Amino acid sequence: MLILWAFSPILLLFRAFTVTISISSLNKHINPGLLLLSAIAAVIVLLEIADLGLKQFLQTYKIQVIIFGSLSLVNFISLVFSKYLSLSISMLAYLHISYLLGFATSIWARWLIKSRLKLKIIGLWIKAMFFIVAYGFLLSILQVYTIYRFRSGYKKLPLLFRKFLFNGYFIDKPLAQYLSYKHYILRPPGLLGDTNVYAMFLLIVLAISVVLYLSPKLEQNYSDWLTKIQILTIGNYIFTFSRSALLGFIAVMAPLVAYGIVKKHSIALSVIKLVAVRTILTTLFIVGLILMTPVRSQVIKTTTRYVKSVFSVTRDASARTHVRLSSIAVKLALSHKLIPWGLGSFPMVYIEKIDPKAKFGASAHSLYATLIMEQGLPGFVVYVAILIYLWVLYIRQIKITLDKPSADSAFTTALSLALPFLSVSTIFYFGFWDPLTWWWGIHRDKRRN
Repeated sequence: MLILWAFSPILLLFRAFTVTISISSLNKHINPGLLLLSAIAAVIVLLEIADLGLKQFLQTYKIQVIIFGSLSLVNFISLVFSKYLSLSISMLAYLHISYLLGFATSIWARWLIKSRLKLKIIGLWIKAMFFIVAYGFLLSILQVYTIYRFRSGYKKLPLLFRKFLFNGYFIDKPLAQYLSYKHYILRPPGLLGDTNVYAMFLLIVLAISVVLYLSPKLEQNYSDWLTKIQILTIGNYIFTFSRSALLGFIAVMAPLVAYGIVKKHSIALSVIKLVAVRTILTTLFIVGLILMTPVRSQVIKTTTRYVKSVFSVTRDASARTHVRLSSIAVKLALSHKLIPWGLGSFPMVYIEKIDPKAKFGASAHSLYATLIMEQGLPGFVVYVAILIYLWVLYIRQIKITLDKPSADSAFTTALSLALPFLSVSTIFYFGFWDPLTWWWGIHRDKRRN
């Protein structure tokens, strides 16, 4: 089971290229790949309960039970207040699949720490990460080329080819029309069909690879693999640049950088220097390749425009829209006296209260604005309290890893950084509950005290 879970990143391929099943009137979907991951997670949880017994299970995973139990409670409270029951039920199911994956990952981490084969299994996991990121990198390159080469005749490409290359992302929309107001010549949708979600995935993988360097054994045995992962993730991120993801990456790496500088910790400083050098060299290499291509003038023009917009909300239509939608969600929450509107209700409320002509509603583009609108003050407070705990846990774990470097502590730190990463990157993006983000779960090293 451990080996199967080590290769769980490969299930991305199955998830990305299978037909989704609609479970609500607002086009919410469950994918067979996601169901397969959920089935594996359910087996892991049941095996652990059978092995420990229910009482011991609840004691061992007390923190996880409290966290996921609290989230479930506020979800059900939100469900009670919802006017859009079918939509809320579908969202409830999706969220609880995510919780199941998070819980199973905590169990998997505990098994791994206790296993005699832990180094080999972590190695398998690292290799699986490499192959999925390598495939994603090649896919992004192909997407950029195809967008440029077949801009006017995209519909003429075979359906299977479009499905393979874009995960069906542009099948129902003329590409030329889409490109007239999007910079997808620079920002291909990548492996997951969404630039921001894929960028988050890439930078979580990059952060994990950085942390794993803090273990002498992992650095010695898997240095080449980790190096390749870092170069590929940095290279791919340049194509799928996301401000939200970058903000999250900077935030979770800040404690490592700060500790290394304040304590003058040689291992931390060497790892920071290593990643900085690779980032510079990879960026220069890709810029050089772009300057040798026929699309260099177009890339330079759109890059310049995009970089300017990054530092000015007033210049960037996308950023202005995100801020506007987030503000609308907060105003709707305040107008409802902070009583939950109901899980998944923002799109419908947006149509009814803000824009009756909208066909599919809208996203609040902020996890926090969505929470306070859909789940009210209780849901918002519970969520923020959990995030504060996770940040404290993560910062403590970095200190433990640097002071007593080992494969166990480095792996536990790597597991603990995913949710703090997303707590920052979802300030103006709603991608937290994508189950990919729960592979690393919530794991607490019991032996740290």
